[in-house]
Amino acid sequence: MVSGSLRASPPPPKLNYSWAETTFSKSLDLQWVDDSYVVNDSGSFTNVYSTQFNTYNISGGYMLREDRTIYTDANFTRYVNVTTSGNSTINIDTDVYQVNLDYGQHVKFLWFAAKNGTLEYEYYLSKRVEVYEYYEENHQRVESTFEKINLTTWETISTWNGTADAYDEINITHTYKKEWYPFYDHFYYTSEFVMPIILTVQIFRTQKNDRIAWANMFFNLMIYKDEDQNGILSVGNKHSGGPSGIAGSTEWKGNCDPIAQSQYFFWEDNKSQSIIMAESSPSDKSISEIASTIIFTSPVEESETEVSWNIQYPNLPLDIHFHDKNIPFQDWYETPTNATFDETSPVNLTYGFDFILNDTQADFDITWGIGKLTNDTAYNAVQGYGLVLPQYNFFLSSFDIDEVAQAQLSAPRDKFTFQSNNTVVAEINMGKPGKENYTLYDFPFPSLDTELLSIGGSIHKNAIGFASQSSFYDNPLVSIIFSLDDIVAQDTSFVVVDSLFSMETQNYPIWNGEKLVHDPSLSIYFAGTTSENDPNGAGESIPSYNLPILIGVISVLMAIIMKKLRRKLRF
Repeated sequence: MVSGSLRASPPPPKLNYSWAETTFSKSLDLQWVDDSYVVNDSGSFTNVYSTQFNTYNISGGYMLREDRTIYTDANFTRYVNVTTSGNSTINIDTDVYQVNLDYGQHVKFLWFAAKNGTLEYEYYLSKRVEVYEYYEENHQRVESTFEKINLTTWETISTWNGTADAYDEINITHTYKKEWYPFYDHFYYTSEFVMPIILTVQIFRTQKNDRIAWANMFFNLMIYKDEDQNGILSVGNKHSGGPSGIAGSTEWKGNCDPIAQSQYFFWEDNKSQSIIMAESSPSDKSISEIASTIIFTSPVEESETEVSWNIQYPNLPLDIHFHDKNIPFQDWYETPTNATFDETSPVNLTYGFDFILNDTQADFDITWGIGKLTNDTAYNAVQGYGLVLPQYNFFLSSFDIDEVAQAQLSAPRDKFTFQSNNTVVAEINMGKPGKENYTLYDFPFPSLDTELLSIGGSIHKNAIGFASQSSFYDNPLVSIIFSLDDIVAQDTSFVVVDSLFSMETQNYPIWNGEKLVHDPSLSIYFAGTTSENDPNGAGESIPSYNLPILIGVISVLMAIIMKKLRRKLRF
């Protein structure tokens, strides 16, 4: 006879949630002393250029005209070092919506959406840049069109095409070395603004009991032309001095940023005259009036393991800078300085969120949409162009962490997997079944909606590395994602061993300024098993985080900010 008792497993923790509107004031003083960032890069690229040759045969009475297109393949190595010294000061007041979710001790989830705020920002910086580069051409393909012309009548006698390939005999090498000696920048900026910046922070334990903190952020939009027909904004397809980047891509055609602002700035350096500008965009509506139209729908419990909410920014102005060097300059488009509300092409921006849990996985589904451009000039300018939604990600881990299968500067890929301790811990899935397609409304005809295939794109860390360091301050909104450092620092039990900054893109090859809706997903894989001695989850519990401090940190999203990291990242 066996006696004893059966011990039942505790019920799974319930998904708890709350939300709030919060106002926060924050001041930051940052300094850099010979803060250095280095990129060592190597790879291959293709150049394309055209030339024309005219050969005269006087005795034969004709001229031979050759229009030649030359494609060159080359390998390169590159070294770039940027050293920064200086300081900056920020004073900011901003309003945010926040949603907090937790699942026992498994997952802490923090979500923020910006409303409106004010900013005062000033920096004094000096920079020194060194670039060393070597490349070797290893292949040329020449495609020619020939025209034989009569020298007396100038009539065409005949035309034909020709091609030629050269491999082994091509051995053209180039060495490039340049140093920009220290130059100085002083910048002073004040702004009142409304901008939809979405920041999500998830802190959890993996199935191997490692700690992971993941910050995901999106706020801006880019315009591109899918010239190589791979569906994505390709990076590294144009060779230029310095590190490869998005601005160096021939497919990048500008930005389309949703923002209303009243701003003043003063800029000077030691090489040119100073610049002073004050403008309001729009000039005929106040920032407070635009902010008052934001609609936040608070979280709703769909089930014990699912919560949903959304936020809308109706009729939000756009700051559009569209430029394509392959078309006449007069066909480019810039939102005018001190633009009226109508000139800003106001659109409706919508963001819906659905957080779903199961035993060991949390899915965060995002449905976002942008309305049709309402300014006819802007709408006509972007016909034939696509739209890109960049997603910026920053991970901190108590073990090593890296992005799986990232070999090229950019490549089409719908699933982005992040691995730590030989375990998949996070995933961005832009192509889940039923979610691959995006919808263009009233396209190509009114009352006809069309589903098209969206394509995810990876951007290699060598193409975005400067965004991860204080040496880079030209895109400060990106650098705020590193506030995750300050969040995690509140928990002394979280010992950070490794970190990773990444950028992924959701690409919509056909946009044409139409209304667009799509829904990618974020997933984490956490420790879901329970034990008799640890009913709330594996290992030490995940503590709460000081939300007012966090709000202050992420509020700087709206600021123009440089963030000095406390340690060197893995680039």
